[in-house]
Amino acid sequence: MFRAFRLLSLLSFLFPMVAHAVDPEPSFSSLYEIHQHYKVPGLGVASLKIKEGDRRFRSEVIGVRELGIGSELKPNDSFHLGSCTKSMTALLIAMAVQEGKFEYRTSLQELFPDYEIEPSLKSASLEQLLTHTSGIGGESVFNEIDDVGLLHEIFHERIKEVRARGLLTREILKVPALSEPGQEIEYGNPAYIILGHLLERTYRKSYSELLQERIFQPLQMTSCGLGPALKVFGHKDQISKFVPLQQDNPKVYGPAGRVHCSLEDWMKYAALHLDLHQGRSSLLNPEHVEFLYQPMNSDGYTRGGWVRLGSDENPVLYFEGSNTLNYAAILIALHHDRAVAAVSNAGGSVARDATQAALRIGTRLDP
Repeated sequence: MFRAFRLLSLLSFLFPMVAHAVDPEPSFSSLYEIHQHYKVPGLGVASLKIKEGDRRFRSEVIGVRELGIGSELKPNDSFHLGSCTKSMTALLIAMAVQEGKFEYRTSLQELFPDYEIEPSLKSASLEQLLTHTSGIGGESVFNEIDDVGLLHEIFHERIKEVRARGLLTREILKVPALSEPGQEIEYGNPAYIILGHLLERTYRKSYSELLQERIFQPLQMTSCGLGPALKVFGHKDQISKFVPLQQDNPKVYGPAGRVHCSLEDWMKYAALHLDLHQGRSSLLNPEHVEFLYQPMNSDGYTRGGWVRLGSDENPVLYFEGSNTLNYAAILIALHHDRAVAAVSNAGGSVARDATQAALRIGTRLDP
């Protein structure tokens, strides 16, 4: 289960409505101190504040792009966002819902009437796919797929990405649900792979094309794309050392977690959500904006691919992601017109702790 809400409690001093009990942790006053303490290859942090229509942005980076090479991180470098991609997929779905392509309550049987679907999954809705309550669950579903040869072809990228996503969706939908749709929360990537296929099937365009046309280009997020960041290597945590690797999850995972972005461009995306919430953007009408941010279960998952924390008076959106070689986290305080994000070009628990500490520094970073 995704447990971002516990980690986010570290930020309760800035967003007091998010307070939770936590274990003590080291206190840092700068990104340099965090980098020295955790000894991760690199870290970055960004802060955004919108005031009277003026967007104020500030970022800091420290460390190297690749251990052993020595090239320092640059402020405009791209970082891998991992599962923070999911909110982008959910935003594309929201646009499709507003266009009348389908509804949040539309069932899998209605979305894919020509597919063979396991009876226990037929009633699962689009909303449940978005909020991790469809019954599909996590990667364990792949262990239940009979056609092992097809999985090998898909995960070794021997089938073109769009076709692979369609084939994998068909196989996932044949597997019995882990629980009755709507009853249990189980965070996972397979549902977002299905959502990506749904978008491709609906618009007859690749997921990458839809991202570019509907999010990246309108927001001038020119650094963003899918797959490993172009210059910044990820690093695998091998207990005593970090090993650089320029790898990513298979391409079929794109809608679940393969976007990379610079910190500045990621904050442009955060600004869009602040603009949507405050009524400054016409991308979605108010009804559909409310759909994006309303918590739908006890873990706070929303239709918009976020975890919502805080209260109605002080709502906070949060997510974090990792492809095991990088780590990223973002927080958006909707009523404060404020966002912070932190990244590391390393995976594992040490990088996670370093990123969370950097996120806390970000709340103090005055744009």
